[in-house]
Amino acid sequence: MRGKIEACFIGGLNKEHLKLIQKNNVSDSIINPGYVDHIDSIKYMLASDVLWFMIGKGQGDEVIAPLRLAEYMGTRKPIMACVPDGAAKQLLRDYDAVRICEPDETGDIAKLIIEFYDLYTQRMMPIANEDVVRKFNIDNHTYQLARYFEFLRDIPPEFGIKKTKPAFENEY
Repeated sequence: MRGKIEACFIGGLNKEHLKLIQKNNVSDSIINPGYVDHIDSIKYMLASDVLWFMIGKGQGDEVIAPLRLAEYMGTRKPIMACVPDGAAKQLLRDYDAVRICEPDETGDIAKLIIEFYDLYTQRMMPIANEDVVRKFNIDNHTYQLARYFEFLRDIPPEFGIKKTKPAFENEY
């Protein structure tokens, strides 16, 4: 697979990661722009063919379902998710364009990379479930939150915030 795929890791790579990259002689396949601002991280996600979402197996990690997961789903890109049993895995299951394995199973991770490569070369990448994507649309949540605040303040809906279309039709 050398020369056929590249992996882009946003954020810092620690010394252990760098040693593994050197040990496995894959530095020519790794891109690491370091920490970037939020807009640039979204641009990197949108430019990717597959997104790699990872949560470790530390104490309490099973309850993690980060906001970042909503952003991953919002891209409608296939996701390779290496996550333990818990909230994130539950949320990902209905997304459809996802393959899931345990974060500490390196053999399974390698198999998923090969599976996604094969799907890509055959032009058969999985498609995201639009109903799930809509559930995680931040505009919808913001609108609902505004409605709740209006209700709590006893503001009739006709005096509230009007719902507008997003700047981009397929924003999420």
